[in-house]
Amino acid sequence: MAATTPSPPAGAPVAAASAAAAAAAASWDGSGTQEDLMLRDQVILVDGADAVLGGASKFDAHRFEEGEGEGEGEGEGEGEGEGEGEGGARRRTRADGLLHRAFSVFLFDARGDRLLLQRRAACKITFPGVWTNTCCSHQLHGQDPPEVDDAALAAATGEAPGAAAAAVRKLWHELGVEPGAVPASAFKLVARLHYCARDEGNPESWGEHELDYVLLARVPTAAQAQQGSSSSSAAPSPSPSLPAFALRPNPEEVGEARWVTRGELGAMLRDPALRWSPWFRIIADKWLLPEWWSSSSSDGGDGGDGGGGRLDALLESSGEERAAGVREVHRVVV
Repeated sequence: MAATTPSPPAGAPVAAASAAAAAAAASWDGSGTQEDLMLRDQVILVDGADAVLGGASKFDAHRFEEGEGEGEGEGEGEGEGEGEGEGGARRRTRADGLLHRAFSVFLFDARGDRLLLQRRAACKITFPGVWTNTCCSHQLHGQDPPEVDDAALAAATGEAPGAAAAAVRKLWHELGVEPGAVPASAFKLVARLHYCARDEGNPESWGEHELDYVLLARVPTAAQAQQGSSSSSAAPSPSPSLPAFALRPNPEEVGEARWVTRGELGAMLRDPALRWSPWFRIIADKWLLPEWWSSSSSDGGDGGDGGGGRLDALLESSGEERAAGVREVHRVVV
């Protein structure tokens, strides 16, 4: 199904629109189409230092063109339009979108041998049909448990419980992973990335301008239990470290899911027929392959598995041990 452009909300009062969005977010169940979620979900607007400025719909945050948009909050920050109207509630979107928080999950099997990838559904509004990491989405306003992290606290402690809660919510929504299978405590914040990328393959004016919380996790041994017998598009593997539960990809979100070794990922990245999300390319080139999941940490060579070494250390580390890598916001514009 081809992606279509949702229509912006009609001219309802900003306060009423914001209240309706907050009520919808508080009872978020993932229902509706991509167009529904773009208009309903309220992302977290931030400045270049990751300070929270307010909120805006995903529609407004991802439009890469000048125009009026609905949102909350005041002030002006990097990648941020001016607040206009009463309380700064009406915002002017920009040609590079509105800078907002996001998260990227990299879920490994129990031994760290394989990473779960997904190909985004063809009906996604931004970057449809591209390969990317396990799950990538947005922390939202109005959630329970809360998904708005204190940036200073995250930088000091290496912990982001809000991003982890959002990861649990979206793993269930996108891939059918039950919350108990990979709990919030399994996610390790290892980096914050500020990037901006226009979706050049999209005829519409869409893109991503995000401050991305990068989360690593592995399937806990205690979660190796069958969650159901539903069929999965994930490729079977003989590895005993793969989870016993079946993935149940949501066709509105995911076109395909696949567990891959480091060597298989390398071959996929070299395949000119495959398209990749810009955030995955940045993370893979900057951290994943040269540092976190390096070939030297296991049996060596690009064709081997990548478990052990640095990956094990990160996944078993405390927040204080990871804080040094989280304090700086790494900025890349593509």
